[in-house]
Amino acid sequence: MGAPPHAEPAAGCVHYAPNVPYTQPARPLNHAELVHRPGERALARRALEAMGCAVRDGTTGVWIFADEVFLVSEVTPEQWAFEEWLRGRIGDEPHGPYKVFVDQLAVQPQRYHHLGIGFETLAAWEDAVERIRRLPATDPALAQRLEVAAVFRPGDPGAFGDDFVQAFVRTDIFSVGLLTLGQTIELQHYYANDPRSA
Repeated sequence: MGAPPHAEPAAGCVHYAPNVPYTQPARPLNHAELVHRPGERALARRALEAMGCAVRDGTTGVWIFADEVFLVSEVTPEQWAFEEWLRGRIGDEPHGPYKVFVDQLAVQPQRYHHLGIGFETLAAWEDAVERIRRLPATDPALAQRLEVAAVFRPGDPGAFGDDFVQAFVRTDIFSVGLLTLGQTIELQHYYANDPRSA
């Protein structure tokens, strides 16, 4: 597998029905470039698959005309050196600002940086959430690095609305920014996309 792993939306992810106005941008999201830790390519692949993404390998040329994809590659040596330095600084203050930040991510994940994956059906969303929750039994190594941090259904404390469901997944396997800060991924389903689920 010489090329970095790339993920494309699985059937049931990302594509919204035309009757949902605010999920139809004039120009679709092209891609998000993620990085994974050195040597953790296979683990990154398993994490994306657990969240419901179809993953395939490819060269850069394959993706020139692709939209709505995650591109994933190994972190550069320069970023990794910076991250190791940063982790050392955080370790010097175990109860400092970093801990406060991470604790708040678990309480109010909607208010912090995150990626979102949309599911066309409630059943597909529930399957993804349960697949991650079952990881301790099905993939213990992945379970230590990928978890469902919070789920919000209509009426739940902290829920942002009554027309969709959200599950927030946390990982440090890959990130669109600094791996040291980890990555939150929102798994989301709007009931309007699948009237049978309302």
